[in-house]
Amino acid sequence: MPVQRAEGYWNLGLDFLDSGNYIAANRTLIKAFGLHVAVIIGELASEARFWKKEGKLEDGWFFSTVENIENATGLNSYYQRDAIKQLQGLGFIETKYKGLPRKRYFRINGMAIIQTIAEIDAGEETADKRQCFTQCTTNDLPSEPLITHQVDDNNHKEQPQPTTKKGRKKPAETYDSIIEGFTQDPELREALRGFLQYRVATAHRQKKEFTNHALKLNLTKLRKLSSDPMTMTAIVNQTVEKGWSGFFELKDSTPRKPQRQMDLSEYGKPKPGDQRYDSDTGVTEVYQQDGTWIACEHSIDGGEYEDIDF
Repeated sequence: MPVQRAEGYWNLGLDFLDSGNYIAANRTLIKAFGLHVAVIIGELASEARFWKKEGKLEDGWFFSTVENIENATGLNSYYQRDAIKQLQGLGFIETKYKGLPRKRYFRINGMAIIQTIAEIDAGEETADKRQCFTQCTTNDLPSEPLITHQVDDNNHKEQPQPTTKKGRKKPAETYDSIIEGFTQDPELREALRGFLQYRVATAHRQKKEFTNHALKLNLTKLRKLSSDPMTMTAIVNQTVEKGWSGFFELKDSTPRKPQRQMDLSEYGKPKPGDQRYDSDTGVTEVYQQDGTWIACEHSIDGGEYEDIDF
């Protein structure tokens, strides 16, 4: 392919990507809080600008559905909930539900976003300056190792101490990071994500919040119940299936005592030696081994039965 033609395609490709069909994701937010948080706030900012242009912002509030955000970002409802929860905790957005049918509304706190990004950038700039100063100072030192000699008055030279980067915020903890730190088993991770989705939905219906701390408490109890990933997976699935709020021992893990079953097939049948009295004839009959009844009476001496000849 000629160079001129290749360069033309290169420019066309850049223009195509920059044609407006994109989401603005801030690099600082990506490094500090993850890609999903940066993408969601970028998409919400784009929607807010659209509704403002249309003159339909209500005191800064605008509505956006789960399906709309998924179509725009590719993030499903699970990842949306996690990112929106983090954005709420950072103070970047407010959410509320209103109307029939209920609609989800957002309002963006621009001041909180500006302050957070400025603080992170300032911390990184300070850390970079410290690192540069340390490297430049170290490069000016002689190549021979620095030897210190301690004398009686404790007046001695000190080795240069390495500097540490400060001011950088620790990335926010998420549901996914907690689960990934808990187990490496893929099946158990998938089961825990299902449990998390169920618990968050339950808490939302009860107008409560399922926090990171609550998730950690449940995982601590799960580890006490079992250390085997397969068993833990069964415990988690049992909780979701039963609709419980926490983890409990497997119901089928304790062997049950076999129940004795009564044989009622012979119940009510006479046995050899059983007696019956016929009130019509006034004769006592005894059941025999061959299944017949024979009329008999007590003997005088031995108490045995004698056949009565009729």
